[in-house]
Amino acid sequence: MIIGALPFSFVTALMLVSIVKAVVFDLIRMHHGVASTLDAIDP
Repeated sequence: MIIGALPFSFVTALMLVSIVKAVVFDLIRMHHGVASTLDAIDP
């Protein structure tokens, strides 16, 4: 049962890494003043 859950845990860990990476890059872009995609949507 534990062996069956390992692939799911690995995929979940990869998703967590990608979310953290996206947040970090977004904070870096905001710090440098680069417009994000949400800035273009606001009227």
